[in-house]
Amino acid sequence: MEWPPVPPPPPVALEEFTVDAASEGSAAAAAAAFNSMGMVVVRGLVPASVAQRAYTQATGSLEQLLATIDKRGVELGVGTKAGWSEVVRRCVCRRACCNRCPSARVDRAH
Repeated sequence: MEWPPVPPPPPVALEEFTVDAASEGSAAAAAAAFNSMGMVVVRGLVPASVAQRAYTQATGSLEQLLATIDKRGVELGVGTKAGWSEVVRRCVCRRACCNRCPSARVDRAH
């Protein structure tokens, strides 16, 4: 089986949840952005060269993993019934996630 390349994430309006690491109160601002949007971008947290190296390493490792899975003919199941664990952000209301529910929390499913 040929694995498709991992597509880049869709474009989003970053201004709503972007925090500058060097700004006063950035930790609180990052927490607030995550709580309201379900994600946060922290600019200046690490140098761009480090982020690029991490991305390159992660992408290469993923491609190697997928090639090994393909070579060995491993069938991957789906979900926790197949042994997967997931870290997700869910609303207590359990909707697909509105990300605006004040009761949203980070869950670890087993």
